[in-house]
Amino acid sequence: MGERVLTGDRPTGKLHLGHYVGSLRNRVRLQEEGYDCYILIADVQALTTHWDRQEELSRHVREVTLDYLAVGIDPERTTICIQSMIPEIHELTMYLSMLASVHQLFHNPTLKSEAQQLGINFALEGKKGRLELNYGFLGYPVSQAADITIFKAKLVPVGRDQVPHIEFCRKLVRKFNRLYGGGEEILIEPIAMVGGAEGEPSPLERWYWSYRPPSLDLSLEGFLARYTDLSLAEAAGLFSDEASPADSEAGFEKLAQGVAKLLAEHPTESNLPAESLVQWAKDELIRLREIGAQDTKGVLKGITGDEKMSKSLGNVINLADDYDEIWAVIRQGVTDPGRIHPTDPGRPDVCRVYAWHQVFNPEGEPTVRHQCVHGLRGCVACKKELAARVDEILAPIRERRHQWEKRMDEVDEILIEGTRRARQVAKQTISEVREAMKINYFSPARVAAD
Repeated sequence: MGERVLTGDRPTGKLHLGHYVGSLRNRVRLQEEGYDCYILIADVQALTTHWDRQEELSRHVREVTLDYLAVGIDPERTTICIQSMIPEIHELTMYLSMLASVHQLFHNPTLKSEAQQLGINFALEGKKGRLELNYGFLGYPVSQAADITIFKAKLVPVGRDQVPHIEFCRKLVRKFNRLYGGGEEILIEPIAMVGGAEGEPSPLERWYWSYRPPSLDLSLEGFLARYTDLSLAEAAGLFSDEASPADSEAGFEKLAQGVAKLLAEHPTESNLPAESLVQWAKDELIRLREIGAQDTKGVLKGITGDEKMSKSLGNVINLADDYDEIWAVIRQGVTDPGRIHPTDPGRPDVCRVYAWHQVFNPEGEPTVRHQCVHGLRGCVACKKELAARVDEILAPIRERRHQWEKRMDEVDEILIEGTRRARQVAKQTISEVREAMKINYFSPARVAAD
């Protein structure tokens, strides 16, 4: 059995594509690679924002479980458990809360972002300000730290937006071990595993796709050797933080001029004016460098222009959605605002629809990018191709979910058994924590006898 992995979700409804990209597909991969996977359904944490909708919890717990099973989580290899049924988590939450300051919590960027979605501004103290936060919401990062450490998880698959929570957890663990460990590691310091596609193309590769004629079999390295004096390493280095703006500007000029030479020798269908080619190619390189610096790996931005996909923003595509529901969201996708007609040259790197093609249509992405830059396809056609690809990905997930919906008694047994297994681990951890904190006043045998 590999290292232990802990991840989970608040049961606030069905899971969506943002969950899939940020964490779910990574969980399935880790399961298949033999890691000891635990998934926590954090129902208590759901109450921090849905305290007045407690009647929905039971249904949502099962909805989330169905989505886990549908994407390929195997309850024989992955432990699925319910937070509220493991009291040791809540005990550890209290102990860890003694080590966390209110200042730390108020300055947690993920907590700030989530509060803003609830209409609460951390900079204010009055109405709609931080003093309106409930204690449970403010302490959410502490509760999450207890979730992770109670199971002695080493790895935590998360989206980029959740990394601050993991860093906060690591600080609490170090403080706890320093105060109570006596030189031993009582609690394990977790490592964040940020979701993202393996083997993702570099910005330079994506840029080259824009201009290489579809019929031309010429690699990026071959293009650089034939039409520029840059090596592959030198060209890739133009996108690094170490490259100065002047060096990048000079390098981008060489690349753009190289493209002009390439297309002079190998004309391709295009609505991009020849006199604008070099400047257009340079501007595209600059945008790609800026996007790379933002480091959004593991976060699926909302296709309608929002920073992320979220139920509260109303821009979600659930894993259980059919084609009509998928298309209803994708048709609203934000595209290049400077593109009026289908034949206008486009800027794919300012288009959310193209960003989704990168995630869900990697095989078709080079063609999508090339046709957009040269004004060879309209935005509606691009959206329809994306909707078809997303539907293709979700179709087997929908089918598996439908089959599990017919076996709800079995789903409940999976939750009961998973929670039982998880609690055995939690009991051992909390026993070690009490001993380290010197609050194990009586022997276990005597307590059991009493």
